[in-house]
Amino acid sequence: MVIAMAAIPRPVREIATLIINPKTGKQIDEELVPLVFADELKSAQAKYDLLCASSMGRKLKEGDNFTMAFWGRNKWGWDRPNSTMTFKVPDQNGDIGDDNTIIIELVRAPKRDSSQ
Repeated sequence: MVIAMAAIPRPVREIATLIINPKTGKQIDEELVPLVFADELKSAQAKYDLLCASSMGRKLKEGDNFTMAFWGRNKWGWDRPNSTMTFKVPDQNGDIGDDNTIIIELVRAPKRDSSQ
């Protein structure tokens, strides 16, 4: 629970309200959360990022169209018309200069005619 809440992320004071001390039946003090759950707070985001990336990777390998569209939109900005991506590429000597640039301009595709 601490990992899930920290990955969202939620404030420590809010996480503390969900942790009940079994001896007292009351929530623990806010100051105890970073002391007792330091490892969980530190690794929460990375664990959930890994979980999401692994799940998306499986879906991409399966050829899931929704996941591929989601990936394209977020990774490459495919749904952002009038955006430009610029990449510097090395020349034949391995040098990267202003002349060695690839520019990709993203445009919105026209709607298809329904009669076709």
